[in-house]
Amino acid sequence: MLRHAWFPAIVLILSAPLASAQGPDFEADVLDFLDRNCLHCHEGNKAKADLDLGRYLTQEDARAAPQDLWKAGWKTWDQAMPPPRHEEQPTPEERQRFLAWLDAEDGLGSTPPPAETVLRRMNRSMYRHAIEDWLGVNVPKEVLATLPQDETGDGFDNVGASLTMAEDALQRYLEAAEVIAGMAIVERNPEPKQWSWRGQDIQAPNYTGGDAALWSTGNATVHAKIPMAGRYRLQVTTYAQQAGDELAQAALLVDARVKDQIEIGAPDGEEMTFPWEMEMTKGEHRFAIRFLNDYWNPDAPEGTPRDRNLYVASFRLEGPLDPPRPSRFQEELQQRFPLEARHPSTAKDYPKLIKHLTLHAWGREADRAEWKRLRKITAHLTSWEQTVRWSLTAILTSPHFLFDGDGMGLEPESAMAMRLARFLWSSVPDEALLSRTGDEGWHLREDQLAEVVDRMLADPKRRAFLEDFFAQNFRIRSLPEQDFDELLFPQVDVPLRLSMLEETLLLCDDLLARDGDLNLLLTADYTFLNQELAAHYGLTWESLPPSQPSPGQAPSGWRRVSLMDSPRRGILGHASILSSTSLPTRTSPVRRGLWILDNLLGAAPPPPPADAGLLDESPQASQDAPLRERLAAHRDKPQCISCHKVMDPLGFSLERFDAVGRLREEVDGFPVDAGGTLPDGTELRGLRDMVMVLEARQDFPRLLVRRLVAYALGRPLTPADRPMLEAILEEMDPDHPTLRAAIHAIVRSDAFQPSLEEDHLHFDAETGEGQ
Repeated sequence: MLRHAWFPAIVLILSAPLASAQGPDFEADVLDFLDRNCLHCHEGNKAKADLDLGRYLTQEDARAAPQDLWKAGWKTWDQAMPPPRHEEQPTPEERQRFLAWLDAEDGLGSTPPPAETVLRRMNRSMYRHAIEDWLGVNVPKEVLATLPQDETGDGFDNVGASLTMAEDALQRYLEAAEVIAGMAIVERNPEPKQWSWRGQDIQAPNYTGGDAALWSTGNATVHAKIPMAGRYRLQVTTYAQQAGDELAQAALLVDARVKDQIEIGAPDGEEMTFPWEMEMTKGEHRFAIRFLNDYWNPDAPEGTPRDRNLYVASFRLEGPLDPPRPSRFQEELQQRFPLEARHPSTAKDYPKLIKHLTLHAWGREADRAEWKRLRKITAHLTSWEQTVRWSLTAILTSPHFLFDGDGMGLEPESAMAMRLARFLWSSVPDEALLSRTGDEGWHLREDQLAEVVDRMLADPKRRAFLEDFFAQNFRIRSLPEQDFDELLFPQVDVPLRLSMLEETLLLCDDLLARDGDLNLLLTADYTFLNQELAAHYGLTWESLPPSQPSPGQAPSGWRRVSLMDSPRRGILGHASILSSTSLPTRTSPVRRGLWILDNLLGAAPPPPPADAGLLDESPQASQDAPLRERLAAHRDKPQCISCHKVMDPLGFSLERFDAVGRLREEVDGFPVDAGGTLPDGTELRGLRDMVMVLEARQDFPRLLVRRLVAYALGRPLTPADRPMLEAILEEMDPDHPTLRAAIHAIVRSDAFQPSLEEDHLHFDAETGEGQ
């Protein structure tokens, strides 16, 4: 099969003269096509996916209600229909003639309605990267967790229709912005905050005379929420009831760790105050005094103290004692905009400051009305830090920051800068990209746009693209939280799962950096390993050759390793894929086969029928027969066989790898059998055979590009997008389709380019209403 057989646009071009000479015919090229390939599933009241194609009997029927035919054309062009489980597949010429009739003026003629544009909310990943890249502060996990949940649509969490805003969402964003602005802009000389606890403000097992009482070993505890990192002073006032040969002793615990040990040397009832100074991080902290040497002797001589007890009268905390160091962002801002007037918001540089901040956050400078409104809410403040912090909080809570920039009234050049930053960095534009916004029409000049895209792909911030696109596309993003049987796989801890994920991302990054063929994701005879993952694969780290040169971003401790002598190939040999498609206790050939159909062929089967039944997983069943035989009995049911006959051979080809991606020779006492036969008669003897089949079909590069387009646009694709996809694919080299070429073609497409005539949604900053 030719390498470019996957490329529908080329097929259309090569066969165009034939179609033009004879012309597509409705009965021969549409009705017969539907009858042979579609109606066995899509006809009548029980038509699958509610797609009834049997109602089209004449051209007039088709023109009167073309929606379902457009859907059929989309699935046909996408080669998702008929699904691979059907032995009879239309030829490329038959597919082309069916599509040609849909496009012809004497066919359907008109194109499907375009997808509705939905204003996209910034998801959590974009929010985190935007804050970290621009302000240089790390968004605390607990703050990120308060933001609205990101639901997925079409496999990605950046789809506008799924990024809804709950009623309390704006309040959450306001609270998050207050924390972030406080981290980015700190007070130079803040007044130390003071906390004090007495009596029952102190958590203790008992109280005497209003004081916390420790009559046996125990703790007197208080909690404090530290507003900013720095040096703090803690003072604890305590006294004792002495007895025995020792003085009362106690320990200071900070966050459950012993910080110091003290001895209360004063006579009975006489208070002693113990001071400590310590560095504290921002957030919740716990301070406790623990009684260490309880004493009780009822047989002590008359007049001799019999009971030793400890009492805590108060805790007192003060700080920070030292002024916090300004952030890098703050230092740069102070040099650029001093704002030294008594009322900073009235200083002449205030409008310039606001325009600078909004340019980075919104992709455009605030207009006069906007910076006046911001000045109004900061007019009562007297310090530079407070003024900038309040202004920044308002800017970060604005819809102009939280929603798609190109849908918020931006000029096309600015909208393109924002769109590129969200696509390739999951972030906001940097200074270099913002400097382009004043260059009218730069995004339409191919040489300048290509230069910008290549610079962005060379920037380390491309890591966000790898994580957000590839980890979601391959369904491995949740691997670090996946459950594995701890008795069977005790070594599969979170660090190892993160290493599994990193291996796949590093291969994707290497492919991007070296402009490699997309098929290398399936066929690569090399990978990236660290010491932990090498050991998991049964390799001795010391015996591996030194790291080979790579243009990617392989971090310290990772090596590029050859797989020439290994059965592993591409991502299907990665523990990330093999583990995420397994059950907690064993492999699942069905899950693995389904993953291959969905993510490499773009032909996921429908959900199993309700009467499909469950596989016998009892220990006795596992001993009596290997998994292959038990699955064979299960799939022989008429309602199951059509899907399993293609899923199972694909999944069993990976059986040499266990549930966590290690090589094995037997399972449950039976030899591993990685063989199988596809519906077309192709024999598979393991991973390498399957990779050869996948490469020959050439479905994967085309599917990956289609999903990349959906991710870039932030919306599911529809039949109306077929011409746009054909144009993108036509721009790529059919003999060497690369990720970089796909990205360049996408950003040049009309669908990605901001429209000059587009009606943008505008928000009123005072009322919050859209116009």
